[in-house]
Amino acid sequence: MRYALGAFLIGLFVFVLVADESPASFFSKLKATFSGPDYAHQVFRGRIPIHRVLASYDSLPSDWDAPRCRVAVVEIAVDAPAKPPRIALIDQDSSRFGGNWRPSPLSSAPPATPDLIDMCGDLIDGFSRRSLQQALSEPGAFFIRDWKNNVLQIYAPKAGLAAHLMLEAPWVAPSVP
Repeated sequence: MRYALGAFLIGLFVFVLVADESPASFFSKLKATFSGPDYAHQVFRGRIPIHRVLASYDSLPSDWDAPRCRVAVVEIAVDAPAKPPRIALIDQDSSRFGGNWRPSPLSSAPPATPDLIDMCGDLIDGFSRRSLQQALSEPGAFFIRDWKNNVLQIYAPKAGLAAHLMLEAPWVAPSVP
């Protein structure tokens, strides 16, 4: 039994290395497979047709001092529209997909703002992460960058991907006077 467990762990380690995934993105895929892609479906529900969920992560970090990444990446259906859904300002919600879209390429960020793909990218497989970064750097995709709520939304019809990334600040206990 001890050898079987060791062989399994070595096999898992080799798979993660060969699959071009970080352990976090691999476990995010496993979580989406076994416990369901609930977060991704919640974010994209009724907004765009989804072919399959590539990453769905909405959990608290084990370290309370670490920021919390919420990640939803989907492969859009073949019949998805060429342009993303526009949502009226009164109905916009930073936790749902859609809003006031801008065409790519994404301009540089203001100083001291986090790069959400770098900060939360370990929860996304390597191929999808590179495809999203490329989509943001070339014309043909659309994005929403909400600096106030630390949200990045991407709609890349050429790449066949849509993403919603949100970074929440670490929880801080209120100070007692």
